[in-house]
Amino acid sequence: RARVAERIGFAGPVSSLALDLRAIREAVETTPGVKSARVAVAGEGVLSVAVTRRAPAALWRWEGQLHLVDAEGVVIAPVARRADRPELPLIVGPGADAATGEALALWRRAAPLEDRLRALVRVGGRRWSLALSGGQRVHLPAEGAETALSRLLALEAAEELLDREVAVVDLRDPERPVLRLTPRGVGEAARLRAMREGEET
Repeated sequence: RARVAERIGFAGPVSSLALDLRAIREAVETTPGVKSARVAVAGEGVLSVAVTRRAPAALWRWEGQLHLVDAEGVVIAPVARRADRPELPLIVGPGADAATGEALALWRRAAPLEDRLRALVRVGGRRWSLALSGGQRVHLPAEGAETALSRLLALEAAEELLDREVAVVDLRDPERPVLRLTPRGVGEAARLRAMREGEET
């Protein structure tokens, strides 16, 4: 309310004949958090302003600052801490706001990973990576990201892939998923390889 009043920019009695309702509406619609506005002069010369608010859909982190954004990626307001809105998806990086709709679809598709999923990171303005707990990353392709995510969920359901010593799952090549092991996983793989070679000799 205070921000809208500030945008309107006057106080005290004003002749209704002097009001430019279109200009007032346009000014109100520049207020952060306002999606649209209706402005009219009601009975007894009262200026009536009705606004439709933008609904927060995600948190966007960019250059160390958190912002509430709506489903269209429009910034609503800054947020001090992630813990202030833990129920909202977190998107990170330059250009992530412009692709909020895509991010929200991926976040919903990744619901089986909700206990692990920490953020969606925009990479190169073209694609997303999933940031999971424990520092794991899943690189999705620029095209067919939801299909690739479905493939990951199938692997996780069948083989519990993310419970293994895997640091990165790269799904950018639909024909050839690539896994990068953790240092511990690399050491374990080397140990098993040495054991097999010893048995063969």
